[in-house]
Amino acid sequence: MESPTKVVSYYVTKKKQYYQILKYSNRHHQEYLNSLAEQYEQQGHSAKEVALKKLIAKEKQQHTTYAMRLIKDTQHTGLTYILVQDQDQWKEIHDQDQIEQMILDHNKHHFNQAEGTPFSMTRFGSN
Repeated sequence: MESPTKVVSYYVTKKKQYYQILKYSNRHHQEYLNSLAEQYEQQGHSAKEVALKKLIAKEKQQHTTYAMRLIKDTQHTGLTYILVQDQDQWKEIHDQDQIEQMILDHNKHHFNQAEGTPFSMTRFGSN
């Protein structure tokens, strides 16, 4: 039986190798596709060459989009404020608890307007 230290060392080594493979796999893939496209061009297979070049362009576009998403670092935080009409003016509400309560009140008022209409009858699925 192997010692725990050797097992951990072996694991760490293999993990590093795995990440090296991942790091360079995209580059090797692109080089392979480019060489294949050149080969098709030299052999006169223009349809295959065009298809490969389109594939290469599409993959570059996907990679660029992915990189931009990482840079942009968008977070879906929901609402940060709402506008509420107060007399003649609109005011911004930024307090999350107040925003939640105002939206709930609005929805309650809005959906209560359906009372007595066919949409509030039991045969449409409500008990």
